[in-house]
Amino acid sequence: MNFQCLLCNKVVSEKFVSRHKSEKHTQYRHYGLMWQLGGNGEDSHNSKSKVISCPTLAKMAGVDMLYVLNEGFNPSGSMKDYLTAKAVSLGNVQEYKWYTVVSSGNHAVSLALAAQKVGSNVIIFVPASSHKIEFLCSFPNTLVFGVEDSIFEDVYAQYSLFSEFLPDIYNANVSNEFILAGLANVWTAIRGLAHYPTHVLSGVGNGSYLAGFYWGISQTKEKHVPKIVPVGMKGAFPTESAIKKGDHICEYKKFKVLESLIDAAEGSIATGSYSMPQLVYAVAQTNGFPAGELVNDDLAIAYEAILQEKKLTELGAIPEPTGILGLASLLKHKGLFPKNSRPVAVFTGHAIKDIGNVIRITDSKTANEIKLLAEESAKSIEVSVNQPDNSRLHILPKAGGTEMAVEIVKARMEKLT
Repeated sequence: MNFQCLLCNKVVSEKFVSRHKSEKHTQYRHYGLMWQLGGNGEDSHNSKSKVISCPTLAKMAGVDMLYVLNEGFNPSGSMKDYLTAKAVSLGNVQEYKWYTVVSSGNHAVSLALAAQKVGSNVIIFVPASSHKIEFLCSFPNTLVFGVEDSIFEDVYAQYSLFSEFLPDIYNANVSNEFILAGLANVWTAIRGLAHYPTHVLSGVGNGSYLAGFYWGISQTKEKHVPKIVPVGMKGAFPTESAIKKGDHICEYKKFKVLESLIDAAEGSIATGSYSMPQLVYAVAQTNGFPAGELVNDDLAIAYEAILQEKKLTELGAIPEPTGILGLASLLKHKGLFPKNSRPVAVFTGHAIKDIGNVIRITDSKTANEIKLLAEESAKSIEVSVNQPDNSRLHILPKAGGTEMAVEIVKARMEKLT
């Protein structure tokens, strides 16, 4: 199997992917730079996604039909299950018992659940300030390392390639291009629709999801390929800048607006996005475009709209803030979508996992209805909040260095096993 580098277009065999990144693109090797040529991911994940026609929301958005692709009913409650199922599948074949990821949310939760099913353990690196640390510590097979005085990008830059220092650990970050194929089947949920969708929208915090959506279609002979539309929050959407500049990678030094205006979608505010080269490529190949400029108030409007769509409330298809970005963008940017278009808004994660932020940004009536719907529908997913075990948490100093972290992680691994 071969991979094409999206930065220099060189094609290399799978054996030389890591070497090519290290030697030719050292500065960006913690990104997903390579595009898999051929293959499939059919054996990696049994999806529970569902496509829902939403005529009421379509009228609000001024389009012919609006579909919601709900990924919230997957086992961990998010679309990350496609990636982690592939990672654990590949790692298990190679007899790995430890996996690592930098994540404060869905990716970490999904990996913990997937690894637990095969008797394996997970090392999670996360900013020490993340409000989800206690939740991550509730999984019996996790070790959680919080990094002081850091934002996500700081932690990712330092620890996304941590598996290189401990060869017994499998890298489940998006810098591992082999797991992108786990998303091959995402697009199949739309195949049975009477009218093929014209656009697919998802928050850029799930950039690998959109890239994988296109990757799956590219392996088929489908004539109709929806435009890939990544969505982001105002002033925290570097992928949009990269696309407009014609670049594969763009990084911000800081957010361009007050974080308090955009902080509800924690998973989609970024100064860097590490699946960006793959996502930019997918956008270009489908003649897609970015749709940003969202703020917390736009997400609140989208939650109010959901309550008017009976099909969504009956099914309990209620997304977390990061997962509602696609719908919020459709309602805000009506001029970007022709009246005869049929867009798909992806609900990438279940609301129950971030219900606090939903409640914070919506009015009390909306918040109460959303909370009740989310709690009821959450019974269908496998993730439950157990009592956190703080012995699973260790705080690392920001300037501690990788060598110190390796020794600490090794000691904690031995203690857990």
